Amino acid sequence: MNKEIKRNELIKEIIKLIIIEVNKYKKSLDSRGCKNKIDYKTFINIFIDKLETNLTWSRLGSIYKISKTYIHNVFCKWSDYGIFKNAFNKFLKKYHLFIDHGEAYIDSTTIFNKYGYVNSVGMNTYESKKHKSNKLSILASKNGIPLGIYIDSGNIHDLKLLINTLPKKTYFNSLYADKGYLSKKLKERLLITKKIKLIHPYKTNQKERNTQDEIDGLKRRMRIEHINNKLKQNKSLNTRYIKDLLHFESLIYLGCLKIGLQVIINNFYIF
Repeated sequence: MNKEIKRNELIKEIIKLIIIEVNKYKKSLDSRGCKNKIDYKTFINIFIDKLETNLTWSRLGSIYKISKTYIHNVFCKWSDYGIFKNAFNKFLKKYHLFIDHGEAYIDSTTIFNKYGYVNSVGMNTYESKKHKSNKLSILASKNGIPLGIYIDSGNIHDLKLLINTLPKKTYFNSLYADKGYLSKKLKERLLITKKIKLIHPYKTNQKERNTQDEIDGLKRRMRIEHINNKLKQNKSLNTRYIKDLLHFESLIYLGCLKIGLQVIINNFYIF
């Protein structure tokens, strides 16, 4: 199957999942209770373009011949109603059987905040220029499908993001992380409350040692790094330009939905 067909199937499925969620709030989302003049498919295509290119609302308005204010208002309204987050959760539910829940991987990545605007902004002291930034925590399945995200200020420790990154339902028993997640209390908490074994490399001065199976699993953890890279290939997620955190988070969910569907289409679709 060539790239064009895969791309068309990807867009088609994204549109389908988002429209299901939009229709749940149709009366509230339509401007002033009136039916929108522009169909939902057009808006979704605009938002995908925004995700991938980071074009301004003004530029997107010129391309699609729609008022930039109208486009922006629709995006904000959909974000406020949790449309993109709900569509992502719908995807996880619909394609549950295609997700490899044998084990999961977690990691965080720094997203520079261009304007350093209001909620959840912190100075990342690990960067040479100490940019204002956000930290994005991502959880992914064994076959590279995002399962959960959480975004907070750039100066927060990875450990504090882990619990909030977990989805409501967890089907995996092993969670692989790097040395930044080394915590005895957290390890015990996950094992008792979630039945999840947190596996990470031990420090050289510690008595504990990883088993060979754990070492092999930690090598596979590199897959989460690849997901971070894929996510940041979307220009609007490489640097945060959107001022409101909830609206920026909506683009992240859209990016995760795109990555998850790409895995499904590449590995399981038969045409």
